[in-house]
Amino acid sequence: MFAFYHAALTGLACGDDLESVLRQFEIRLLDELGYALALDTEAGAGVPVVPDGLYVLDPGQGVRRARADDGAGVLGGATLLALAHGDRLAPHQIREARLLLRGLLEPHLGGRPLKSRELFRRWSDATI
Repeated sequence: MFAFYHAALTGLACGDDLESVLRQFEIRLLDELGYALALDTEAGAGVPVVPDGLYVLDPGQGVRRARADDGAGVLGGATLLALAHGDRLAPHQIREARLLLRGLLEPHLGGRPLKSRELFRRWSDATI
């Protein structure tokens, strides 16, 4: 985890945006804890996620194509692919990515909030 933390701080020092850095740190945290999900393929089908597709997360399973009755929690394929490949998030992807990672992390936090945003923001403010 310290290597991931160092990589995140280095990214911030090089001018990477906070939201993309936080999401990548959270993905790496889930991976390190053994809860990583494939975000670039559909669960069960092994079909690649397409950028213009709409998907939902089935907890414990992975992502699948969204259906008309899924309602809230629909994610754009471009957001999933950006997260899977470690790409910078576009402004319209930030909220989707935040909600996805919050949903993935919440069951493992025992009701406590994740303080990564606060931690990275403090470091960022201290270096200005």
